[in-house]
Amino acid sequence: MDNNSIDSVNVGESAASVGFSPLDMFLNADWVVQAVMLILIAASFWCWTIIFAKLTKMKSVQAGADRFE
Repeated sequence: MDNNSIDSVNVGESAASVGFSPLDMFLNADWVVQAVMLILIAASFWCWTIIFAKLTKMKSVQAGADRFE
């Protein structure tokens, strides 16, 4: 067997053991990467909260305007 084939098999086996699920990648990342990811998740949650609050407010303002007419 060719040495390149053996190396390819060994690389494939080691890559399969690492795990490429999002949770595995997050847990195996450096602390800086984990901190940035947590900050981004918190910012996303905060933005969606603001979006839904504004939508709710706009619906109530629109209902008030419709009643006024």
